[in-house]
Amino acid sequence: MPLTDWAIAEPGPWGGVPSDRKARWTMHRLTAAVLTAMAAAVLAVGAAFGIVAALNVTPEQPNVPLVSFETGRPTASPQP
Repeated sequence: MPLTDWAIAEPGPWGGVPSDRKARWTMHRLTAAVLTAMAAAVLAVGAAFGIVAALNVTPEQPNVPLVSFETGRPTASPQP
């Protein structure tokens, strides 16, 4: 008995050989999943570039210390 006759004659645990309609449905689902994953990747990369561009637009902050000492060391305050 050829393999094709055996596959058609005895269905497997999922109902045998998938029909053409089921195969097309599966291919559509697979295509949709791949396109969704690709779209998500493109959106993630676009968001990353957008965040970097937004951070580069902000003005540079001045590098001024909040506290400075003339000699580099604090002077001792007089004890009362």
